Amino acid sequence: MATPDVHLGGKLPSIPLDVLFRQLPVGICVLDGQFRIHYLNPRYIDYLKHYLDLTPDEVLGRPWQEVVPLGSEFRSQLRWLRSEGRAFTADEVPVGRPGLVTSYWDVTVAPITMGDENGILISTVDATERVRSQRHLRKSRDQMSSILRSMAEGLLVVDGNGRIVNASDKASEMLGMPLSELIGLDVQKAPELANLFFPDGRPVGPEQMPIIRALNGEDFHNEIYLVKHGETPTALMFSSTPVKNGAEGFGSIVFRDITDYWLLRQRLEDLVEERTQELRDALVELKQLDQKKADFLNAVSHELRTPLTAITGFAEFLEEGVAGDLNDEQQHFVRQILFGTERLLSLINDLLDYARMEAGRFSLSRAPVELQNLAANVAESLMPLAKRSQVAIHVDVPRDLPELDADPERVGQILTNLLSNAVKFTPAGGSINLRARQEDGQASIEVSDTGIGIPEAAIPQIFNQFFRVDPTVTVSGTGLGLPITKGLVEAHGGQIAVKSKVGKGSTFRFTMPLWPSRSSD
Repeated sequence: MATPDVHLGGKLPSIPLDVLFRQLPVGICVLDGQFRIHYLNPRYIDYLKHYLDLTPDEVLGRPWQEVVPLGSEFRSQLRWLRSEGRAFTADEVPVGRPGLVTSYWDVTVAPITMGDENGILISTVDATERVRSQRHLRKSRDQMSSILRSMAEGLLVVDGNGRIVNASDKASEMLGMPLSELIGLDVQKAPELANLFFPDGRPVGPEQMPIIRALNGEDFHNEIYLVKHGETPTALMFSSTPVKNGAEGFGSIVFRDITDYWLLRQRLEDLVEERTQELRDALVELKQLDQKKADFLNAVSHELRTPLTAITGFAEFLEEGVAGDLNDEQQHFVRQILFGTERLLSLINDLLDYARMEAGRFSLSRAPVELQNLAANVAESLMPLAKRSQVAIHVDVPRDLPELDADPERVGQILTNLLSNAVKFTPAGGSINLRARQEDGQASIEVSDTGIGIPEAAIPQIFNQFFRVDPTVTVSGTGLGLPITKGLVEAHGGQIAVKSKVGKGSTFRFTMPLWPSRSSD
């Protein structure tokens, strides 16, 4: 249909508008004075086809409101236009079939003059995508708001200009600021955010603030800061990961209230410090007691040794007949005296050695030691005891075994302790073997017996001071022999261990370093 000459407002010269209307990017609809559709440009025809499935032939000459269903508010505006002759604009007008909105239009309606008849010019812009995008955006914002309201953690999001653009309700609560004041706040100029402190009480400087660090793209996790709003500070744990939205950078931090945990940790740290100080005090006291014990043992041992030396000397004079010949009974009595003094001297020496080890005053006189001769001498010295117990002692030390790098007197003491223990706990008819070999650049020495053995549960305690496997069994000794033996072995840089089976016997194995000049052979 041809477009008539139209006078806009009745004041402009008559011009043909069909060519112009066809080129416009908006839909144009011209109505006559009865609101019947008089003209449609191509864009408007596209709207009708796309959203209402109508063709121009179906709508030309029909009342516009029948073709394009509109709400009562819009119809009243049309009537107002006809009576007052003033244009109006309506944005996002819903359009569609009855009961179904298919699109939204931005509509501008203006009165025109078509020759002698008044008419209406309707220009329409399809706003459907914009409306849908806005609704989607509103929905996303509503969802985000719901998430922020329900978050148990505090969340702050800062744009590239340093302004807070989003925050959770929990952030407002933990920072002690209303949400309305928090949103839009410039974090670099906000004194409200500056009352942060490190756990040690130092104030957090501007560049050290978590939100500033997040804005600068720093990645950090589980860092603790204190916020002071009153007498009791709130402890917050902060984490941040840099966020990029295209070329625009954002800073975001998540934080949670760990005050209960923080206070508990502080209390535990205080308790640990209190207990540690108590342990330090107890340790000092124990060291003082150990020192007093060592001093006491030294003093007592010295005081006992002096008369013991005299007793031993006079007993030896009697045994040698210095004061006259002794009969057999008197000789027996003197031998018992010498045997008793020898045992007492051994006890005193054990006490002194143990006291020196405990006090750290123990020293070695190292020299090359030929183990074969030393082992044979020790075994020979114990033969009388072995014969009385009806136990055999066998020594197997190779002649070509390299010399030990050790204190010969202390190595003899180790062998004596192990062999005498084996004799004590080996029944009559049993045997004891002392063997030595070179292994891994050191001497490996073992003393094995066919004695009563040690229960498995007792082995971890066998080297403890005064420990006895069976307290009901009476045997001579101080209960310090094995602890002293272990201390002597370790003082040489060696190790000692035991394997045993009840009723089968025990094997004590220890290592000793070799004298450097021969250890490489």
